[in-house]
Amino acid sequence: MGLVRRVAVGALAATVVFCVATAGGAEKNEGAPRDFRGQEHAPPDLAKLPLVVLDPGHGGPDTGGVGPSGLTEAEVVWVVASELKLLLESERVARVVLTRSSQSNPSLAERTAMANGLGASLFVSLHGGAAFHPGAKGASVYLASEHGRAGHIVLNGSPPELFRPTRRRSKSSKGSPVRWEAVHAPHRAASHRACAAILAAFKNGGALEAHGLHEADLPVLQGSAMPACLVEVATLTHAPEEAALRQPSTRQALVETLFRGVRAALEAGR
Repeated sequence: MGLVRRVAVGALAATVVFCVATAGGAEKNEGAPRDFRGQEHAPPDLAKLPLVVLDPGHGGPDTGGVGPSGLTEAEVVWVVASELKLLLESERVARVVLTRSSQSNPSLAERTAMANGLGASLFVSLHGGAAFHPGAKGASVYLASEHGRAGHIVLNGSPPELFRPTRRRSKSSKGSPVRWEAVHAPHRAASHRACAAILAAFKNGGALEAHGLHEADLPVLQGSAMPACLVEVATLTHAPEEAALRQPSTRQALVETLFRGVRAALEAGR
């Protein structure tokens, strides 16, 4: 086994282990990923598993939403993504790359481009919800709206006018640029199946109440060349839910819910 390091992330802490094989065969504890590009080599026993790119939203100076007592969206989703990575890999469901470290904040286009460049089988962007009504609570699952038009929300940031995927390029394209909103179009049906699978995990004994499956104009999903979902894992502005997220037991239940959802989403895409 690798060494276990206690990684403190603001108001939360998670036991996170990232091990890579050294030349001598011993394992080395890498701690959190050294940069957001996730170029580490997968251990041999994980190399043949499907690749899932988990995108903990926000990061660095961008805290995202903030709960009534100060818990931030960036903290919550970083810890959840890190623990979900460990569980997916330990159970040999998938090998996982995170789009950022605990303190970095890549652009939306960089996050999506990483998933495309690595040829991921599934892209899941993790966020925390916020609402003006103090009674709003629970999780939500989103897929990209058709043609990037209608929808409930638009995340901060705009996609580049043109986007050139580095993998999964059709033979007919001959490397020509593809408009951002067109990249995801062939994967919308698979995204719907994947998002529905994740939602079902929340509805069937999940850690938190789930509100349903929504379509939204989300640039981080529109440019993905694979099935992609955005999950608001909780509503941070709901005080009881924020308090619950500070408890390791709640976060563990949330990670297990997402684990079941991601596993089912991968199966749905086969």
